[in-house]
Amino acid sequence: MTKPKEANGTDGLALGRVLYVGAEETMRRRVQTALEAFGFSVLLARDSRRGVASFREHADQLRLVILDLDLPEQSAEKALQEIRRLRPMARVLLLSGEPDDAVRTRFAGMEWVDVLPKPFHFVEFIEHVQAACGKRRYARLNVSLPVSVWPLETPGPELQGKLHRVAEGGLEVELPEAVVPGTPLGVRLHTRRGPVELTGKVVFSRATETTVRHGLAFFQPKDSHFVLDLFLHERW
Repeated sequence: MTKPKEANGTDGLALGRVLYVGAEETMRRRVQTALEAFGFSVLLARDSRRGVASFREHADQLRLVILDLDLPEQSAEKALQEIRRLRPMARVLLLSGEPDDAVRTRFAGMEWVDVLPKPFHFVEFIEHVQAACGKRRYARLNVSLPVSVWPLETPGPELQGKLHRVAEGGLEVELPEAVVPGTPLGVRLHTRRGPVELTGKVVFSRATETTVRHGLAFFQPKDSHFVLDLFLHERW
Protein backbone atom coordinates (compact mmCIF):
# COMPACT_ATOMS: atom_id res chain seq x y z
CA MET A 1 0.00 0.00 0.00
CA THR A 2 1.31 3.48 -0.76
CA LYS A 3 0.76 6.58 1.28
CA PRO A 4 -1.14 9.42 -0.40
CA LYS A 5 0.91 12.13 -2.03
CA GLU A 6 -0.02 15.78 -2.11
CA ALA A 7 -2.05 16.45 -5.22
CA ASN A 8 -0.18 18.42 -7.88
CA GLY A 9 -3.12 20.43 -9.20
CA THR A 10 -2.47 24.07 -9.93
CA ASP A 11 -3.84 25.27 -6.61
CA GLY A 12 -2.26 22.43 -4.60
CA LEU A 13 -5.56 21.53 -2.89
CA ALA A 14 -6.83 17.97 -3.06
CA LEU A 15 -10.41 17.44 -4.20
CA GLY A 16 -10.65 14.38 -1.99
CA ARG A 17 -8.94 11.10 -1.18
CA VAL A 18 -9.62 7.96 -3.20
CA LEU A 19 -8.42 4.36 -2.88
CA TYR A 20 -7.49 2.34 -5.98
CA VAL A 21 -7.16 -1.44 -5.68
CA GLY A 22 -5.64 -3.18 -8.70
CA ALA A 23 -3.12 -5.92 -9.37
CA GLU A 24 -1.28 -4.35 -12.32
CA GLU A 25 1.58 -2.08 -11.28
CA THR A 26 1.56 -0.04 -14.51
CA MET A 27 -2.14 0.69 -14.13
CA ARG A 28 -1.66 1.71 -10.50
CA ARG A 29 0.97 4.24 -11.54
CA ARG A 30 -1.22 5.60 -14.33
CA VAL A 31 -4.26 5.90 -12.11
CA GLN A 32 -2.23 7.77 -9.51
CA THR A 33 -0.68 10.10 -12.10
CA ALA A 34 -4.05 10.96 -13.68
CA LEU A 35 -5.96 11.46 -10.43
CA GLU A 36 -3.26 13.53 -8.74
CA ALA A 37 -3.07 15.76 -11.82
CA PHE A 38 -6.77 16.53 -11.33
CA GLY A 39 -6.39 17.34 -7.65
CA PHE A 40 -7.16 14.05 -5.91
CA SER A 41 -5.11 12.43 -3.17
CA VAL A 42 -4.56 8.75 -3.95
CA LEU A 43 -4.05 5.57 -1.93
CA LEU A 44 -2.97 2.44 -3.80
CA ALA A 45 -3.28 -1.25 -2.96
CA ARG A 46 -2.21 -4.18 -5.12
CA ASP A 47 -4.56 -6.85 -3.72
CA SER A 48 -7.83 -7.21 -1.87
CA ARG A 49 -6.25 -7.82 1.54
CA ARG A 50 -4.25 -4.60 1.40
CA GLY A 51 -7.20 -2.77 -0.10
CA VAL A 52 -9.51 -3.71 2.75
CA ALA A 53 -6.81 -2.87 5.30
CA SER A 54 -6.32 0.55 3.72
CA PHE A 55 -10.07 1.16 3.63
CA ARG A 56 -10.39 0.17 7.27
CA GLU A 57 -7.64 2.63 8.24
CA HIS A 58 -8.82 5.56 6.09
CA ALA A 59 -12.58 5.00 5.70
CA ASP A 60 -13.49 8.33 7.28
CA GLN A 61 -11.35 10.22 4.75
CA LEU A 62 -12.18 8.34 1.54
CA ARG A 63 -14.63 9.77 -0.98
CA LEU A 64 -14.38 6.79 -3.33
CA VAL A 65 -13.02 3.25 -3.67
CA ILE A 66 -11.97 2.20 -7.18
CA LEU A 67 -11.89 -1.57 -7.36
CA ASP A 68 -10.56 -3.55 -10.33
CA LEU A 69 -12.59 -6.75 -10.49
CA ASP A 70 -9.76 -8.58 -12.26
CA LEU A 71 -8.05 -9.54 -9.02
CA PRO A 72 -7.12 -13.24 -8.63
CA GLU A 73 -9.56 -15.82 -7.25
CA GLN A 74 -12.54 -13.44 -7.29
CA SER A 75 -11.04 -11.66 -4.28
CA ALA A 76 -12.40 -8.33 -5.53
CA GLU A 77 -15.94 -9.45 -4.72
CA LYS A 78 -14.88 -10.47 -1.23
CA ALA A 79 -13.14 -7.10 -0.82
CA LEU A 80 -16.31 -5.28 -1.89
CA GLN A 81 -18.36 -7.27 0.59
CA GLU A 82 -15.96 -6.43 3.41
CA ILE A 83 -15.83 -2.74 2.44
CA ARG A 84 -19.63 -2.62 2.47
CA ARG A 85 -19.72 -4.42 5.80
CA LEU A 86 -17.42 -1.75 7.26
CA ARG A 87 -19.32 1.11 5.62
CA PRO A 88 -22.58 0.19 3.88
CA MET A 89 -22.83 3.49 1.96
CA ALA A 90 -19.23 3.62 0.72
CA ARG A 91 -19.05 4.83 -2.88
CA VAL A 92 -17.41 2.28 -5.18
CA LEU A 93 -16.35 2.40 -8.84
CA LEU A 94 -15.89 -1.07 -10.33
CA LEU A 95 -13.54 -1.61 -13.28
CA SER A 96 -14.20 -4.76 -15.28
CA GLY A 97 -13.43 -6.39 -18.60
CA GLU A 98 -16.81 -8.14 -18.53
CA PRO A 99 -19.88 -6.73 -20.31
CA ASP A 100 -21.39 -3.86 -18.36
CA ASP A 101 -24.81 -5.54 -18.03
CA ALA A 102 -23.27 -8.68 -16.58
CA VAL A 103 -21.39 -6.73 -13.93
CA ARG A 104 -24.45 -4.70 -12.96
CA THR A 105 -26.51 -7.87 -12.68
CA ARG A 106 -23.95 -9.41 -10.31
CA PHE A 107 -24.09 -6.38 -8.06
CA ALA A 108 -27.76 -5.51 -8.50
CA GLY A 109 -29.32 -3.81 -5.52
CA MET A 110 -26.08 -2.25 -4.29
CA GLU A 111 -26.38 1.51 -3.89
CA TRP A 112 -23.54 3.93 -4.63
CA VAL A 113 -21.87 1.50 -7.04
CA ASP A 114 -20.85 2.53 -10.57
CA VAL A 115 -19.25 0.40 -13.30
CA LEU A 116 -16.67 1.40 -15.91
CA PRO A 117 -15.92 -1.25 -18.56
CA LYS A 118 -12.31 -1.93 -19.57
CA PRO A 119 -10.51 -0.89 -21.64
CA PHE A 120 -11.41 2.75 -21.09
CA HIS A 121 -10.07 6.15 -22.05
CA PHE A 122 -8.63 7.94 -19.04
CA VAL A 123 -10.91 10.91 -19.64
CA GLU A 124 -13.89 8.58 -19.08
CA PHE A 125 -12.18 7.35 -15.93
CA ILE A 126 -11.62 10.89 -14.61
CA GLU A 127 -15.22 11.85 -15.40
CA HIS A 128 -16.54 8.84 -13.47
CA VAL A 129 -14.35 9.67 -10.47
CA GLN A 130 -15.36 13.33 -10.53
CA ALA A 131 -19.04 12.42 -10.75
CA ALA A 132 -18.77 9.95 -7.87
CA CYS A 133 -16.98 12.50 -5.72
CA GLY A 134 -19.25 15.38 -6.69
CA LYS A 135 -16.24 17.40 -7.82
CA ARG A 136 -15.38 18.88 -11.24
CA ARG A 137 -12.13 20.60 -12.08
CA TYR A 138 -11.23 21.73 -15.56
CA ALA A 139 -7.87 20.40 -16.63
CA ARG A 140 -4.95 22.80 -16.13
CA LEU A 141 -1.98 20.48 -16.27
CA ASN A 142 1.76 21.03 -16.16
CA VAL A 143 3.37 19.75 -19.36
CA SER A 144 6.96 20.53 -20.35
CA LEU A 145 7.52 20.44 -24.12
CA PRO A 146 9.58 22.40 -26.66
CA VAL A 147 7.42 24.74 -28.72
CA SER A 148 7.74 26.98 -31.75
CA VAL A 149 5.55 30.06 -32.21
CA TRP A 150 5.11 32.51 -35.08
CA PRO A 151 2.86 35.52 -35.82
CA LEU A 152 -0.16 34.79 -38.01
CA GLU A 153 -1.02 38.22 -39.40
CA THR A 154 2.35 39.88 -40.04
CA PRO A 155 5.73 38.44 -41.10
CA GLY A 156 8.03 37.76 -38.19
CA PRO A 157 10.62 35.34 -36.85
CA GLU A 158 9.70 31.97 -35.41
CA LEU A 159 10.49 31.87 -31.70
CA GLN A 160 11.59 28.74 -29.86
CA GLY A 161 10.39 28.23 -26.31
CA LYS A 162 8.91 25.80 -23.81
CA LEU A 163 5.36 24.79 -22.97
CA HIS A 164 4.64 25.24 -19.27
CA ARG A 165 0.94 24.43 -18.80
CA VAL A 166 -2.01 23.40 -20.95
CA ALA A 167 -5.75 23.74 -20.37
CA GLU A 168 -8.94 23.32 -22.35
CA GLY A 169 -9.03 27.01 -23.18
CA GLY A 170 -5.36 27.76 -23.78
CA LEU A 171 -1.78 27.29 -22.68
CA GLU A 172 1.21 29.00 -21.10
CA VAL A 173 4.57 29.16 -22.85
CA GLU A 174 7.96 30.60 -22.01
CA LEU A 175 9.62 32.52 -24.85
CA PRO A 176 12.96 34.35 -25.09
CA GLU A 177 11.26 37.70 -25.79
CA ALA A 178 7.92 39.39 -25.21
CA VAL A 179 5.03 39.13 -27.65
CA VAL A 180 2.43 41.91 -27.41
CA PRO A 181 -0.93 40.83 -25.90
CA GLY A 182 -3.58 40.55 -28.61
CA THR A 183 -1.14 39.09 -31.15
CA PRO A 184 -2.50 36.02 -33.00
CA LEU A 185 0.06 33.21 -33.00
CA GLY A 186 0.59 29.82 -34.50
CA VAL A 187 2.02 27.29 -32.07
CA ARG A 188 3.74 23.99 -32.79
CA LEU A 189 4.09 21.55 -29.90
CA HIS A 190 6.96 19.11 -30.39
CA THR A 191 5.49 16.00 -28.75
CA ARG A 192 6.82 12.46 -28.60
CA ARG A 193 4.18 11.46 -31.15
CA GLY A 194 5.10 14.25 -33.57
CA PRO A 195 4.24 17.94 -34.04
CA VAL A 196 0.84 19.32 -33.00
CA GLU A 197 -0.14 22.72 -34.42
CA LEU A 198 -2.55 25.12 -32.71
CA THR A 199 -3.61 28.75 -33.06
CA GLY A 200 -4.56 31.35 -30.51
CA LYS A 201 -4.15 34.89 -29.21
CA VAL A 202 -1.73 36.17 -26.58
CA VAL A 203 -3.67 37.32 -23.51
CA PHE A 204 -0.76 38.21 -21.23
CA SER A 205 3.02 38.40 -21.12
CA ARG A 206 5.03 38.48 -17.90
CA ALA A 207 8.79 38.71 -17.59
CA THR A 208 10.67 36.19 -15.45
CA GLU A 209 14.37 36.25 -14.59
CA THR A 210 15.44 34.61 -17.84
CA THR A 211 12.40 34.39 -20.15
CA VAL A 212 8.93 35.84 -20.72
CA ARG A 213 5.87 33.81 -19.70
CA HIS A 214 2.92 34.15 -22.09
CA GLY A 215 -0.70 33.08 -21.81
CA LEU A 216 -2.37 32.06 -25.05
CA ALA A 217 -6.14 31.58 -25.51
CA PHE A 218 -7.07 29.05 -28.21
CA PHE A 219 -9.23 30.29 -31.07
CA GLN A 220 -10.92 26.87 -30.93
CA PRO A 221 -11.01 25.55 -27.32
CA LYS A 222 -9.83 21.98 -26.85
CA ASP A 223 -11.70 19.31 -24.95
CA SER A 224 -10.46 17.47 -21.88
CA HIS A 225 -9.47 14.48 -24.05
CA PHE A 226 -6.84 16.60 -25.80
CA VAL A 227 -5.46 18.02 -22.57
CA LEU A 228 -5.27 14.72 -20.70
CA ASP A 229 -3.87 12.83 -23.70
CA LEU A 230 -1.08 15.37 -24.04
CA PHE A 231 -0.30 15.25 -20.33
CA LEU A 232 -0.32 11.47 -20.00
CA HIS A 233 1.58 10.66 -23.19
CA GLU A 234 4.40 12.98 -22.18
CA ARG A 235 4.44 11.46 -18.67
CA TRP A 236 4.31 7.83 -19.85
